[in-house]
Amino acid sequence: MDYCIRCQMEKSDVCDGICPECQTQIDRETEKALASANPNLGPFRGDVDMRRVNGNPGTNVPWEIVHHSPTGFEWGYGGSGPADLALNILHQFLPPGCDGESPVNCHKGQASRVAFRLHQGFKWHFLATTPASGTRIAKEAIWGWLAGQGVPTDQITAQG
Repeated sequence: MDYCIRCQMEKSDVCDGICPECQTQIDRETEKALASANPNLGPFRGDVDMRRVNGNPGTNVPWEIVHHSPTGFEWGYGGSGPADLALNILHQFLPPGCDGESPVNCHKGQASRVAFRLHQGFKWHFLATTPASGTRIAKEAIWGWLAGQGVPTDQITAQG
């Protein structure tokens, strides 16, 4: 028997520290957050657009992976919202399988190992110091940063 880290109940079917009942509740909360957070600023075509919409962070980056932040994307500091934004940006450039390795399973979705390995550095380089009002990051700047991290160009998708 193990204890669920969320409800603190002793259960026989705890997986990764969470019992099935709490995991179902987490999944529902995440889906609700995904549906209401982060206004979409249009399709992603390589350049990253970030700006406030009615005070909320909006971006053109699809929210496909949840690893750090159940409440959505953010920028301007080094927390969980910027970390998930960084991971989702890199996911567009470095999708699962691009590096020939098995993907990393996140709370929701999967990331390539190379995107997962680089996302914190990307966050600190591009997102932690972004003004609260937002910015645009050109795809060429991202390509250059990835090259500087030693990512082979054949791993970067045409989408990015």
